[in-house]
Amino acid sequence: MKFMYETIYTTLMKEIKQGKYPVGSRLPTEKELAQQHEVSLITSKKALNILAEKGLINRVPGIGNVVINHQINTINTAQSSKLIGIIMNHSSAFGIKILEGVIRQVDEWGLSVVVKYSFDNSEREDQILDQFLNIGVCGIIIMPCITEKCNPKLLGLISKGFPIIFVDRYLKELPASFVVTDNEEAAKNAMIYLFALGHEKVAVMSDLIEGTSTLEHRVKGINESYQDRQLLIDRSLWYTNIAESKGGGIIPIEERVINVMKHLEAHPEITAIFALKFDIACIAVEALKRLGKAVPKDYSVMCFDHPMFNIEGAFFTHVKQQELEMGKEAVDSLVLQLENPSSKKTIYLGSSIQEGLTTIKIKE
Repeated sequence: MKFMYETIYTTLMKEIKQGKYPVGSRLPTEKELAQQHEVSLITSKKALNILAEKGLINRVPGIGNVVINHQINTINTAQSSKLIGIIMNHSSAFGIKILEGVIRQVDEWGLSVVVKYSFDNSEREDQILDQFLNIGVCGIIIMPCITEKCNPKLLGLISKGFPIIFVDRYLKELPASFVVTDNEEAAKNAMIYLFALGHEKVAVMSDLIEGTSTLEHRVKGINESYQDRQLLIDRSLWYTNIAESKGGGIIPIEERVINVMKHLEAHPEITAIFALKFDIACIAVEALKRLGKAVPKDYSVMCFDHPMFNIEGAFFTHVKQQELEMGKEAVDSLVLQLENPSSKKTIYLGSSIQEGLTTIKIKE
């Protein structure tokens, strides 16, 4: 005589093998199965748990019973719940270093990963989230798209207790776990470095700051550095929103260079440029070159991050973030959240100043 949970398990297993429930699809819920077979929730839950133990489904909190295999996994059924999804928003050297840290650490925990790039496109980010949920990942590490508001789908998953770790971006209103650089302290230390070289007329250059938490924190650190020295900030020297036009469109690279040239010509008192992103530092150097100005003789240039090095070292003096450590900490935080869903914390990582060939002390 078969127990009812065995009957339900056997029926579902056959339906999975026959293709009624293909990989990525969801089985009925405990409640639906209980009603369908006129049994208790305990009975339907036991049937589903056996399917999970056999490696046929992954039971994802807040998502459902996701089919991950059409046949019983006889090698290691426990691994079926150890797949995590990684979403990066760009393929820059900075992002690649974070990903390298993730890959190194997942091996330590015996996890498997699937990696996708959103290329900073919110619609693509949505599609990837759906794909990850369909294949039954047990958690997600994400470098989110740069938007003013968090993706509603991410908000929904967080509200359901699904394990998600954010890297390189902190959203204070969001009850989630984050692994980020202490951008306030990093920018403040960068300005202290420039002050020590005699630079007070500094042009801060960046993309749109408002709504981008990372850049907002960097600006806060810059403001604090001036306040600590009791210096007034001349915001007219700053050039922000470099990449976006007034109409909301993206400005071509050539036009950005020309705009920076015009800004520098309008403010001859500037002695140094602090670019909050590496690509903007490159635009600034090109603009100076066209103006016939030498770096660092005529202008010092400093930036965040540096994806390439020559034989002698870094070209730009820059703020070096702990990208590898960020990836490793993200994995450790996700594992902790998988073990204890209520465990949510923010980890701030330090940074350092790496001297290159683009900064020099002002001659007295």
